[in-house]
Amino acid sequence: MANTFDWVEIATRNVAETASFYERLFGWKVIQKETADGFDVWIFDTGDQPRLENLRRGGIWERPQDDPLGVVVYVVVDDIEAVLHRAKELGGKVVTAKTPQGPAYRACFADPGGNRLGLWEEKAAAEEETTPDLVLIPGGEFLMGADSAGDHRPVHRVRLDPFYMDRYEVTNAQYLRFCQATGHRLPEFWGKSGFRCGSRYPNHPVVGVSWRDAAAYAAWRGQRLPTEAEWEYAARGGLVGMNFPNGDSLDPSDGNYNKSGQGGPVAVGSYSPNGFGLYDMQGNVVEWVADFYAANYYSCSAAVNPPGPERGRFRVIRGGGWHSGATCNQVTYRNALPPNWVDFNVGFRCAQDSE
Repeated sequence: MANTFDWVEIATRNVAETASFYERLFGWKVIQKETADGFDVWIFDTGDQPRLENLRRGGIWERPQDDPLGVVVYVVVDDIEAVLHRAKELGGKVVTAKTPQGPAYRACFADPGGNRLGLWEEKAAAEEETTPDLVLIPGGEFLMGADSAGDHRPVHRVRLDPFYMDRYEVTNAQYLRFCQATGHRLPEFWGKSGFRCGSRYPNHPVVGVSWRDAAAYAAWRGQRLPTEAEWEYAARGGLVGMNFPNGDSLDPSDGNYNKSGQGGPVAVGSYSPNGFGLYDMQGNVVEWVADFYAANYYSCSAAVNPPGPERGRFRVIRGGGWHSGATCNQVTYRNALPPNWVDFNVGFRCAQDSE
């Protein structure tokens, strides 16, 4: 198939039925039929309306039986109520729920194949794209690190100025907009359902991005990656002396890690937030931070707003992910990767100075 910049993909159990539905609903015209990888694919031209993130063509393809259904695309329309009414007339199912996090849609419907399409009106879409969901983290002092064996000692006192931090990890939908706006390459695992990476998983955290990719995205948003000290302080959520963001132990109901049984990332915000209102500071994906890595940095760290070592071969990653064990989810746990490394368990969130 063509690349993601040119296509919107609609997966279905019945290609012909779904193609007919969208032709009657939006006027999309089927212009070619073919078979790819053993599945039927009908290629269609979306024309000018409704606007599909500036996409003009797509493919309706036969969905494997074990592939989950979900929101596959965001559609910008002039009149949401009119589209919902027409979709219902044609056999679609109106879905009233609105996503509480990520790039929220205003309403959505499910087509006969079970695919959900989120609907925006033009004004609402513009507002959603330009208003990041940031949390103001109050400045203060905390004890960073732990006295147990490892690179997270010695425990040392750190003072931080107030700063903003993303409430949620950066999502596939948010990162796709960055790629479309700048021509930046898509994540390494884009289109891989096993890692929930691609346009069919808009509210899942993006993975398969390097430190350089994450830093470029943050700069495009006029922000930056959090420092390692900011990340740990924010992860603690105001708790003192605890091992995890929500207490002193980790249970599968607390976050998405390797004992949670999710088998991959889940939509951001699926678990309870910490004391600062930040989601997924334990589990879901490990997160890049700004700092270079040095195993002995805590013995010489600055006491106020520490920026990390001046140089190094690796960049720090913090927090655990869906593929991580409980220990890796502790607020003090440190790890690092080369800045050009991409991983199915690593994503990121952004931060911003308060002034």
